[in-house]
Amino acid sequence: MSELEKIREARAVIAAARAQRIGDRAEAEELEREKQLLADDEAMEKAEAAHGPPGRAILAVPTDLGVVIVKRPHAALFRRFQDSETTSMQECEKLVRPCVVHPPSAELDKILDQLPATLPRLVVAVGVLAGLRKEELAGK
Repeated sequence: MSELEKIREARAVIAAARAQRIGDRAEAEELEREKQLLADDEAMEKAEAAHGPPGRAILAVPTDLGVVIVKRPHAALFRRFQDSETTSMQECEKLVRPCVVHPPSAELDKILDQLPATLPRLVVAVGVLAGLRKEELAGK
């Protein structure tokens, strides 16, 4: 066997091993994704039964770490948010946290730590449930 053939054979072995790892990883990721989707579906069913229909009483905000489900805010809570001098992230959290029906607080903390742009998305969802129109949010 020539040196060129040996090199090609060694590269083929490495490529086969890499393909196997990628395939195994993809299968594991797909399994985790399906588990998360099932958990999200179950959470939506539970939230809908407890709080009312999606779009009117609850909204789901999908993230890479699972869905966050919020309910309509109490009027006094929303007024306090509107009356706040600034719209800081702390004020946003004060509005959003009482409205989160899923996931539990520790999981929400993990989502907000890893995906911090989720908080503004949750504020928008709570605002929509409070009566803001999606067109108004888009600036139409």
